[in-house]
Amino acid sequence: MRLGYPEFFLLYAGALAFHDLRWSIGIATASCAFAFLRFALEVQAKKEKKEELESTAQLLNEQAEELGQALTKLFSSLKSDVNKTKTKKYDGPLH
Repeated sequence: MRLGYPEFFLLYAGALAFHDLRWSIGIATASCAFAFLRFALEVQAKKEKKEELESTAQLLNEQAEELGQALTKLFSSLKSDVNKTKTKKYDGPLH
């Protein structure tokens, strides 16, 4: 568990409760608000990171598909060139 300012404010509010209850409740409320804001920011950052990873994976998949199509075109043209050269290799008379 990480102890930050909101947690220390809450501890201070607990100690202050013996002297002045109104100030203690006010500080405890502010502490809870700060803790909630920190939690919300962390959740938002995790959500953005997850969306960034998903978009990166989608982009990589699209690029891999384009590469596959390009390689297919390249190898199919090479295969047809190889087939043409094989048939032309033995054009002479057979003995």
